Amino acid sequence: MAKCSRCGADLEDGKAYCTSCGARVDESEQKKGNDFSNMMNKGKDFSGEFDARDIVENKVFCILSYLGLLFIIGLIAQPKSKVIKFHANQGLVLFLAEMVLGVVTGVVGVLPLAGAILAGAAGLATSVLTIGALIYQIINISEGKVKKLPVIGDVTIIKWD
Repeated sequence: MAKCSRCGADLEDGKAYCTSCGARVDESEQKKGNDFSNMMNKGKDFSGEFDARDIVENKVFCILSYLGLLFIIGLIAQPKSKVIKFHANQGLVLFLAEMVLGVVTGVVGVLPLAGAILAGAAGLATSVLTIGALIYQIINISEGKVKKLPVIGDVTIIKWD
């Protein structure tokens, strides 16, 4: 989040003045922020396509969707929830991507000598990317945002609309 150049307070998006000290906010200042907040705000937010009550009431099921096969729990508990279907799809795609990368890592691990090193690196990269995607979506869900996963988010297996 961008900071006020006068008092250092967090600036609210779209505000022309700092809500803390009243200083006028420069447009370039609003666009600043730390790298993490910039990364988190990049993807398109699909929240407007969902019922706000559905988003708020089903946060737990949405988070569970990113924990392996647990994506199925929300689909069983709330089969008509559009937001749960969205996150179940994203979770399933993430799970399948993990499985594919796991198979690739296993195949690479069979190679003589360098295979173990490459497999270890590939396994570590898979773990980091998976945990990163999980954290990315937990933060978005907790903030009431509905965003697709980077790179793999456009794949649709479970229809949500």
